[in-house]
Amino acid sequence: MSKIDNNALIEIIPNINTSHLSITSNRRISFNHENSIGSLFGFEKLGLEPNKTYISKHTVKILKVNSIGVDCNIATGIYLNGEPVHIIHQFFPTVPSGYKIVESPQNILYYPVSVKTINNIIVKIIDQRGRIIDFQEEEVTVTLHIRKAIL
Repeated sequence: MSKIDNNALIEIIPNINTSHLSITSNRRISFNHENSIGSLFGFEKLGLEPNKTYISKHTVKILKVNSIGVDCNIATGIYLNGEPVHIIHQFFPTVPSGYKIVESPQNILYYPVSVKTINNIIVKIIDQRGRIIDFQEEEVTVTLHIRKAIL
């Protein structure tokens, strides 16, 4: 069982201009462990000595979702970094985490459909790495507009 140190003081100051932060503590801090919060704060695996101020080497990575993509399994003709994908719309969230996102494309683009008959459509909301975003049981509404090809 670990003992809680009620005399430990830590000061974390973000630098909004550089997206780095500084940490000062009266105790030693170790970011050497696997899945340490240090990488999230922009620090490499290292130990911070007491009563010294350390500035993160890398930018803070608190924002897990950098961009949101709407992926539709029947859409074709879309490429990302030279690879075919099914992302029909992608955007950066403009509201803080936990707030309602309302997004509409500025320019509507129509993509070819990969099937002759539509039996089902699978729409996924994904992040910049292709991982499905967990909206914590919040209701998500996506409107698709499908039209016949104009020849």
